[in-house]
Amino acid sequence: MNLRIYLFLILISTNSAFATELVYHFQNPNFGGSPLNGPFLLNEANAQNGYKAPKVAPVTTPKKTDIEKFTDKVSTALLNKIAASNIDAITSVIVDPKTGNLVPGANADVGVYNISVSNVVEGVNGTKLLNVIISDGITNTNISVPYLNE
Repeated sequence: MNLRIYLFLILISTNSAFATELVYHFQNPNFGGSPLNGPFLLNEANAQNGYKAPKVAPVTTPKKTDIEKFTDKVSTALLNKIAASNIDAITSVIVDPKTGNLVPGANADVGVYNISVSNVVEGVNGTKLLNVIISDGITNTNISVPYLNE
């Protein structure tokens, strides 16, 4: 009977033990772990980096005078006005006003420029294309545009 009383007293007097899994956190940031170690690692890498970028002289552009700025603005405005007036002349010839599509075989002359739209050609995968050719008599610029009008 005494043995039972001693066992009962031992069970009552001891606290229950609770355990969880052990998780090890690295103390040395070189072994990774927390993303908060990033600045430490970057500073350490920079301290070990012996490369120095070569010195390059800064590029300076000459300051424009007020008269040069004014001349640039006037010439830009003049070119914009000429381009806007020529756009109407070009589009009235090479664009169908009813559909808004390019007209195959159309040709427009604007100043020294010649803009011509080729006839429909077969492209890759059976797509139909129009080639728009812009020429100034010396150079040609070719632009391929999908032909949408069936």
